[in-house]
Amino acid sequence: MKLKMPVALAAVAIVAAGAVLFCGCEDDPDVSDINSIDSYFGANQPDVDELADPGNPVFGQGVAIVPQTYNVTFAGQQVTFAVKGGTPPYSWQAANIAFGDIIGVSANTATAIYGANKVAPNSVTVTDDEGLTASAEITADTTFLIIPGMVTLTAAQTNAPFTFTITAVNFGSSGGIEPLGNWNVSIPALGTINPNSGVYTVTSPSGAVGSNTVWRVDAAGQIAYAAVVTYPKQ
Repeated sequence: MKLKMPVALAAVAIVAAGAVLFCGCEDDPDVSDINSIDSYFGANQPDVDELADPGNPVFGQGVAIVPQTYNVTFAGQQVTFAVKGGTPPYSWQAANIAFGDIIGVSANTATAIYGANKVAPNSVTVTDDEGLTASAEITADTTFLIIPGMVTLTAAQTNAPFTFTITAVNFGSSGGIEPLGNWNVSIPALGTINPNSGVYTVTSPSGAVGSNTVWRVDAAGQIAYAAVVTYPKQ
């Protein structure tokens, strides 16, 4: 009788353990059956609406703009932006309309054209019908240059007075921070420049030849230079 009690307890423990194992595995897929695995995961997919994060949008659920950044280099430049995802119709807005604004929107409102009023940083924001938003960054290349950077002219004579076939040069500028200053030259005897238009006029006939510097200053104090170099006939 003393040996029968432990045997009975062991039997009960084995039965209980089997019941626990059976209950714990009831909903697990049969790994030996690939169809059973597929059926299990097919019936236990996560709710994608719960995973969607408007702050980090997924195309087709949130909203995004392409391109996400664009660098403007001159006033009057136009950039086309398009929206991905979201619910139409869409509305478009520029952050600083003094620097640039939305100048056109497509019929389906999915694309918009940004017009740069100045070479300055800005941003464009799109909002869909459900209030979701996305923004694109406008960067500005403020490297200040005069174009062309150098012009060379050869006189018709080997000695003074010198005359030139080309007597006018149109200068322009790229970049810089607006407003831009007037056009200037370093040696007016060699040539003059219209302070507003940037049209340089060669002095012809001229008693001298040489290098004349063209320059202007932007609002940040950057100075851009170019040169008009005249030579006697060789």
